[in-house]
Amino acid sequence: MSADAKTEEPFQTQNLPAVSELVPHQTPVLALERLTHWRIGAARGTMTVRGSNPFVYAGKLHTAMSLEYMAQCVAACLGMEAYREGGNVRVGMVIACRKMQIHKQALQLGETYLVQAEDRKSVV
Repeated sequence: MSADAKTEEPFQTQNLPAVSELVPHQTPVLALERLTHWRIGAARGTMTVRGSNPFVYAGKLHTAMSLEYMAQCVAACLGMEAYREGGNVRVGMVIACRKMQIHKQALQLGETYLVQAEDRKSVV
């Protein structure tokens, strides 16, 4: 390992607060249901496509909405940083999305998906 290599801290997976405490959205727009992994600059969570989602049409959710759910994961990551420091929830936003991978045209009603976001500003 070179002197320049960074070691990443492990993900926290226990005692994570409810997403509603971290993200400044309310249902039905708040689709990220659970934060499963967190460390400074990275988060993972889950969301299930539900019929109450205002963007579901004919039992499907167009994958273009995936960018919104990634933004919610970013907001949860930043919210967790603020929560840990005793501060207020901050708004998360996606500035760029260079490597988003979508493998299907629509997300199906009732299916659960992994949503993840990572601060890659130091990656070339």
